[in-house]
Amino acid sequence: MLDKTVKIDGTLIHQEKRNSRLVLTQTPESNWESLLPKVKKMAYENKFGKIVGRVPEGAIKTFQLNGYRIEAKIPGLYNGHTTGYFLADYLNKDRMFLDKSQLKKSESIRAMAKAAQGSGENISERLPSNLSIQELNTGDIVQISKLHRKAFSPSSSPVYEPENLLQLFNQNHLFYGLFRQDELVVTALVKLDEDESNVEILDFATHPSYCGENLSYYLVPEIKRSTSILGYKTIYTLVRASSYGFNITLSKLGFILAGTLLNNTVVGNTLENMNVWYLN
Repeated sequence: MLDKTVKIDGTLIHQEKRNSRLVLTQTPESNWESLLPKVKKMAYENKFGKIVGRVPEGAIKTFQLNGYRIEAKIPGLYNGHTTGYFLADYLNKDRMFLDKSQLKKSESIRAMAKAAQGSGENISERLPSNLSIQELNTGDIVQISKLHRKAFSPSSSPVYEPENLLQLFNQNHLFYGLFRQDELVVTALVKLDEDESNVEILDFATHPSYCGENLSYYLVPEIKRSTSILGYKTIYTLVRASSYGFNITLSKLGFILAGTLLNNTVVGNTLENMNVWYLN
């Protein structure tokens, strides 16, 4: 939210300086044939290394003709029936490749996640008695802010400021919280897209004292349940490809691996590959 967003020919372009990339998403005004050359020019001017487009199936030929390649595919991403694609153009060609150690670890995690597929889909029925889950509201901003200050460094996530949290609540975002007794120990940030009828889980924040307990495992089924009631068709999320824990967690909960976005997101000081998982 704190990166710069500009509009070109009616389409919003997100400039992410920290991640050295531009992100494009479909709008009713999008004319990709005329827009993509302008976007590439903008990326070069900002010295960004990558452009990512998240678009419906009808747009992929235009992207591919402009040098983009498909990195992930989510059936039903748009309103439950139109397939969505993540496509990438690399201005920095080095970002297209993984070294042998990265590739080996990624393959190992994929294999372990595949073996765990669907084994924990009823986890919400086993929520320990000392834990509770609820959707948070603006009255919880102080608690959320305190947790985020402990969970994140200022350079990696300035979202802990109360005014930024309020802005998220006012822009179709939800927070879910997991409490141990009366203490907020985990939050999940979710973005709702009413036009596309999909939900993106953007981030989890865990109190440092509870890291390693995999408590976010219990929040995902609640997100699925409550957003399904609201009529949303598809849930998706981007997860560090190097994270054994959460990739396996999502697979256990029935999520399907859609693909991997290479050298996509800076986590700490490292450019990470991101696995895309979905459920519909």
